[in-house]
Amino acid sequence: MVRLSVLVLSLSIAAPVLAQVPAPEGTTAIAIGEFTGTGDAETQALAPGFGDLILTDAVQMLDTNGAFADCPAFFVEWKRRKDLQAEIDLQQREEFDPATRIKPGQLIDPSIMVTGTISNEGGQASYVVEMRSHPEGQVIKSLSGSAPEADLLDLSPEIARQLLDSLCPKGWTAKGGTVGGGPGVDITGTVAALDAPFELNGTFQGGTAVFTYSPADMGSGSVTYTLSGSGVTGTGTGSYTAAPQPDGTVRLEQTTTGCVDGIPNSCRTVTDVVTLTPTSP
Repeated sequence: MVRLSVLVLSLSIAAPVLAQVPAPEGTTAIAIGEFTGTGDAETQALAPGFGDLILTDAVQMLDTNGAFADCPAFFVEWKRRKDLQAEIDLQQREEFDPATRIKPGQLIDPSIMVTGTISNEGGQASYVVEMRSHPEGQVIKSLSGSAPEADLLDLSPEIARQLLDSLCPKGWTAKGGTVGGGPGVDITGTVAALDAPFELNGTFQGGTAVFTYSPADMGSGSVTYTLSGSGVTGTGTGSYTAAPQPDGTVRLEQTTTGCVDGIPNSCRTVTDVVTLTPTSP
């Protein structure tokens, strides 16, 4: 999916009435609205920056995090929308070339608005972040918590992730197996998230295997497996990479070395390739 790269930095949900169009069918347009702080001046100044960080983390996840590779959501400008409309209006004047001027009436109206509040008591900051339908204002998701004020901004990645989890299809169906010819293993299963441990099942002639994955990050990690069948058992270890593909799938490639317990010269190194196909929403 071609994702619209329109970013938003927002201080107010009190937007002017502008010529706007709905998001393309099948997509969700999100805006970061007002983030306010109550209490001392430092907390009041911290709140807008907290909203900006949530925006930055959410946009980065949509662009680079395989967990959201098939997410039909994007962010639209909100804070500077009035200024943007003024520039569009200016370009409609006769001194601008009609062939190059921006076409009016194309600003996308957000269907989701994210707002937040922060309060501070004795150095402990509490936050409430709400995601509402726009313009109706119906609450879709509400997140709250607290942390030492100095650590509050560190919470933005997790908050961004939880907001996107509520809007985006997530997870994959796995199918693949050994490459390079010869007897191998067929690997199937489901993966909920690439940044959390997961397991896949393997079958081979006369037995089964369980692969356990431990991510180091979104794109790589370590893998272990156990196998059993025909009266024998075995284990193996290795590493894997997970690379998003242009069609929205993820290519998981692993190389492992394993041995059958108690059988000399049974150890071998194999490479498996598994395609992770996004689960339909």
